[in-house]
Amino acid sequence: MRDALGGWRERLAAGATTLREERARRVTGATSGPRRAAPRPPGHPVARLGAAALLVALALALLLSTAGLDSYLHRGAVFGLPAAGAAPATGAPLLGMNVFLEKEVDRENIATTIRMLREANVTFVRQTFSWAEIESQPGQYRDVNSGRDSFEKYDFIVDQLHGAGIGILARVDTIPRWARRPGDDLERWDKGPPRDFDNYADFVAVLAARYRGKIAHFQVWNEPNLEGEWGGGPIDPALYGRLLQATYPKVKAANPEALIVTAGLAQTDQDGVTTNNMNELRFIQGLYDAGARDSFDILSVMAYGIGASPEDRRVDPLRINFSRIVQTRELMVRNGDAAKPVWVSEYGWVALPEDWPGDRVTVFGPSVDEETQARYLIDGLDRMRREWPWIGAVFVWGFRWVERPEDRPGDVVPHFAVVGHDFTPRPAYLALRRWSGKQAVATAGPLATGDARLDWQGPWRVQRLAGGDYRVAESGEARARLAFQGTALQLRARVGPRAGRVYVVIDGRPVPGLSADERGSYIGLRATEVAEEEFAIAGDLADGEHLLELRGSDGGEVAIAGLTIGRRQPFAWAAPTLFAAGLAGLFAGLVLGLRTLARLAGWLPAPRAAAPPRPRLAWWDTHE
Repeated sequence: MRDALGGWRERLAAGATTLREERARRVTGATSGPRRAAPRPPGHPVARLGAAALLVALALALLLSTAGLDSYLHRGAVFGLPAAGAAPATGAPLLGMNVFLEKEVDRENIATTIRMLREANVTFVRQTFSWAEIESQPGQYRDVNSGRDSFEKYDFIVDQLHGAGIGILARVDTIPRWARRPGDDLERWDKGPPRDFDNYADFVAVLAARYRGKIAHFQVWNEPNLEGEWGGGPIDPALYGRLLQATYPKVKAANPEALIVTAGLAQTDQDGVTTNNMNELRFIQGLYDAGARDSFDILSVMAYGIGASPEDRRVDPLRINFSRIVQTRELMVRNGDAAKPVWVSEYGWVALPEDWPGDRVTVFGPSVDEETQARYLIDGLDRMRREWPWIGAVFVWGFRWVERPEDRPGDVVPHFAVVGHDFTPRPAYLALRRWSGKQAVATAGPLATGDARLDWQGPWRVQRLAGGDYRVAESGEARARLAFQGTALQLRARVGPRAGRVYVVIDGRPVPGLSADERGSYIGLRATEVAEEEFAIAGDLADGEHLLELRGSDGGEVAIAGLTIGRRQPFAWAAPTLFAAGLAGLFAGLVLGLRTLARLAGWLPAPRAAAPPRPRLAWWDTHE
């Protein structure tokens, strides 16, 4: 027993000695192996400079990404109430379709096309009027083969479309041989600019006079920025500008209400120098530089998706995608032409069949499947309605190809069509029909009194003056209704000594902030001088659909010139908040870095070193 206790005491003493040695090593930093450098404490100047540099880098990244993100998400979008003359009166893009009815032999096919267009609520078509076919010889409008009136089939097409309530954008191109320039290679290039622009202008004027009251929009040529449409020669926007300048006054003389639409310009990144094709942005600027601004009413471009989603928001002169059209609008604004709308002459995505034998990457970009084609068409239309009130009409490319598929086995173009050759609806047609049935709601932008979405009830009359069109009434029975989507609303009306009050209701309730009497909230229009003025109706509505009701008064005249709908930018706080956080981080990083450098240079006293921490002893070793 004594031996056992003695051994226990020896082992305990040895353990205590070991603990004391270990404690000493911890305190002095001694180790049994090679000595390693101790890590720099957090307050070391190098560590502080590294932290400052990292903070500055993160802050700069946040600032740059915030600025870039806002531009990426909202470039081209219009928020709030646009200023007068800053946007065209559209209210939402009209749904149009490219058709080729002049190629139809069977008139029953024309009837079927028009029926399906109406079922899909298509309000406009883009229809070719072939100069080469109609005016085979100067001033002669007879078919060279049959001797029949070459206008006969076009008259039928126009009457059928007009009777169905479908508007027509008359695409006037192709060219008879007698009108071509001397020396043109007619075998290689079947299209090209006329030798005498007055010949073309006279023909369009004939169309404008013949179809006055039925066609009000005439498109001058097609894709003059591509060599195949311009005779293979050098692309010259100034030359095309002369064609517009020759055509515009003659069409206006034949029909003062007619509107001239520029040719649909092809999307291309080619420069017109190393190739004969010119990118449409350079071409548009060339038109303005040539003084053609006053020779067209609507500017038109193509907007193909090129295989990418319409939510691809990257915008660059060298990138071909749906968002490219934003740069067209920016060019118009820079050239003081913001009040004109942009019409999209051709819009779509190619959807090749699964058994397509050729390359699925086409000149129109990679093919998508039919379901994706349908979804992209709707997503793009929704984006235009939501963000781009400067778009006036969009023409899907296209409704149906007249030629049989076996006659064009390697051609990808018919696979843009929304119905098959036998009129079988494809997913794109069905999606467009569903979408268009929901578009009775006006969206952001100015709205003219003639817009079909304004429902005028009672004794309103139309008054047309040099300044614009008005709806005028002197009765409390005169009412108007408008379903709209937005957060702000403005009324344009005429004031004067004979004017009365216009009563306003939104969503069945009086409007806060307006004057009110026993009949409800109202805007007073009486003034000493006659003028057109703008009146704010509401400015902080919920971002959604609303119903506006206007009512006249028995005590004076109400003359309404139009309405303007505004939309608040969604999550407008996000970018400023992130930007402020970036600035704060940048400031903190710079202060930390500069203070550290100042201490290293001796300009500031170094902080007093903290006392080294006392080592914590184990509970069994609290005293010697």
